[in-house]
Amino acid sequence: MTIIYIDILYIINSITTYILLDISSKLSGAFLRRKCHIVASLLSGLMGVIAFFAPSGVFIGIFTRIFICITIVSAAFKPDIHDLLRLCGIFFITSLCMGGIVMLLSMGSVSANGLIYFNMTGAKLFTGFFIGYIVFNTIMGRRAMAKESKIVTVEAFFGEKCLKFSAMADTGNLLREPVTGMSVILVSPEILDENEIKSRCYPVPMGTASDNFSLIYAYKPDILMINGKRRDEYMVGKSACAIRGVGQTRGIIGGNVWDL
Repeated sequence: MTIIYIDILYIINSITTYILLDISSKLSGAFLRRKCHIVASLLSGLMGVIAFFAPSGVFIGIFTRIFICITIVSAAFKPDIHDLLRLCGIFFITSLCMGGIVMLLSMGSVSANGLIYFNMTGAKLFTGFFIGYIVFNTIMGRRAMAKESKIVTVEAFFGEKCLKFSAMADTGNLLREPVTGMSVILVSPEILDENEIKSRCYPVPMGTASDNFSLIYAYKPDILMINGKRRDEYMVGKSACAIRGVGQTRGIIGGNVWDL
C-alpha cells in the first residue's frame, strides 16, 4: 500500500513547475516575471493535489493535463492567444523530457490523471532535475525555440519626452537588467539623451563577442509601446556604439515579442 502525503505532493508539483517554467522561459525567450513565476508554481501545486485525487480515467487525465498546462502557462507568461499554443507546446515537451529523466532515477511512481508522485528521496528528485537542467542548457541553449528576428516600432515615453524608433528583434540579444530581470532594448547613442530622461538609471553589465565586459545604463519608461501595443517588461539602454540595422533600425530588442 502506497501512502500519499498531500504536503509532499504539493511541494513536489510546485517546485517541479517552477523549474519547468524557468527552462521554458529560456528556451522560448518569453519574459517571465518573478512574481508570476512563483504564483504559477504555487497554483500548479494546488491544482496538482486536486487533480491527483479526482476521479481517474483516460479522457479525464488528458483533459486535466491540457487544462493545467494552459492555466500554468497563462498565469506565468500572460501570453496572447497567438503565443499561448507555442508556449504550451514548449512547456509540455519540457515536462515530458524532465519527467523521463527523473523517472530513470526513481524506484517506482504512482500516477493519477497524468500526475506523478515519485517514491524517491528528495536528493534523487533534485538530482534528476539538475541533470535535466544541464542537459537542456547544453544541448538546446538559450532561446533555442524563440521566434525569428523581425522589425518592430518602439515608442518609449519618459514624462513628456517620447523616443520613437524602429528596432530589430534579435534572439541574440540576451541582455537583462540584473535587479528586475527585465529585458533591455539597446538603442543607438543619438536616440537616447540622458539629460532629457527623468527616470531612475539602472547600471547593466554587458558582454559581447569582442568585449568580455562593459557597463551601460538602462532606463524604465513610464509607458512603452511596441507596434502600438503597451508592453511593461522592457527597459531602454544606450548602446556604446551606433546601431545601423536593416530597414533603418536604430535599436535591437531581444526576447519574445508577441503580436508582431
